[in-house]
This record gives sequence, C-alpha cells and structure tokens, in this order.
Amino acid sequence: MSKLKAAIRRLLTVVYDPSPQQRAFLDRAVSRSTGDFEVTAAALSDREARQFFGIRMARKGIQPVWIRVVNRTGELARLELFSVDPLYYTPLEAAFICHFALATRLLSFGLIAWIFLPFLPLVPFKLFSARAANRRMNAFFKEHGFPAGPILPAGERSGFVFTTVDEGTKALHPKIVSGQQVHEFRFELHVPGLDVHAVPEEIPTDGQREEVDETKLRSWLAGQPRCTTNKTGGREGDPLTLVIAGDR
Repeated sequence: MSKLKAAIRRLLTVVYDPSPQQRAFLDRAVSRSTGDFEVTAAALSDREARQFFGIRMARKGIQPVWIRVVNRTGELARLELFSVDPLYYTPLEAAFICHFALATRLLSFGLIAWIFLPFLPLVPFKLFSARAANRRMNAFFKEHGFPAGPILPAGERSGFVFTTVDEGTKALHPKIVSGQQVHEFRFELHVPGLDVHAVPEEIPTDGQREEVDETKLRSWLAGQPRCTTNKTGGREGDPLTLVIAGDR
C-alpha cells in the first residue's frame, strides 16, 4: 500500500525528497592540519549528491564538496570560498539551477507534447507542487551550505561548497584567512564513479630512447602531424595542441 501511495504521489505531484542522513562520503573524508587550523574535505559523486540533496546535480555542472574548518586560534578566521573553486555557486544559485521547471520541460517537447494531452488535468497539481518543491530545495541548500561569516575563535564550521564538476579526482586548494595570515591547504580527493587504473610503464627495448636538447626537440615536433586524421590519413581533423614526449 505504501508503494502504491508513493506512486500516486509521484504521478500527481513533483516530489522533492532529500536524504541528509546519507553521509557515506564522510568515510573517505581527508583532513589536513597546520596546528592552528584543521580542514576536512570530501567530494561527492553524482550518486551521493542525488541521495543527499534529492536531485541530480552533475548534469547541471554542480558538484558539492563537504568542508569542515576547525579554528584553534584566538582570532576570527574565514574560509576563502574562491580558493575552493573560483567558479563556485552560492547555495541559492545552485538550488535555482537545480529547480524543477515543469513548464519549460513541457514546451521543450514541441509537437510531441500532444502525447501528454490525456494528462493535461494533472498539470495544475504539478505546477503547484513544483513551486513548493523548489522552495523546499532553496531552504535545504541554504541549511546545508557552508555558513557565511567568520569562524569564531576555538570554534568550527562545516557545510557544502557547490563547485564545478570533476570526475575521478577533485583537487582543492582552500585558504583560511586569520588576521594577517593566510593558511593554505592542498587536497586530492577521490570521487567514486570513475575508475582510473594506473597503466604499468613499459620500458622500450628497441634502443630508441634518447635524451635531446631543446633544439632537437623542436625539430622533432616540427615533423609530427599537425592534426588528427581519419583511419586512412586522407582527411585532417582537430589540431593537435598538446604533445607529450617521454615515459610515465
């Protein structure tokens, strides 16, 4: 019966159902410390973000990163959000991008929208519930975003910074400003979902390994293909803008 009610609810309304108790990402959180400050961070995968925030975010270009800052000094401090990601989104910006836009979605179908004509009486319910769901989303993102304002002496703050998407590994360089001092931290955070396997380095055995100076390197580069080609080499494609020469 509960499954039937849930199905009817989803048919008649737009459901926003986040699960803030889903915090498996904390199991792989990484901490860095300078003695006066401790920063802990974890980057969420698209699946984890969907579980926690109740909405898919990666397809919108957003990746939440959970950060906790512990201030062990006697001064106020603040986390420079631009140092986490220069293109970060505020909680309300991230929520707005993820909003349910039912009317826009229907218009995007064009003539195919006639298929949904039998469901037209449900549209008012959907529109009304979508507005309510978007308001709940705004409140939820604000509640769990990294709090604005200073970190008090002997205090701590934690929350999500909404960054641009990285797969496999998330590189962060957050900065903590306290008085006239800036404390920098570096993170290489694992993001589940993309398996990147290291390829064993193969030592060439054909005797072609050679150390070259800049002049020889430039000469060698000049003789390389300038573009990608098709299988037969008869047509050129994208220009080659990066060349890696050497072993791993």
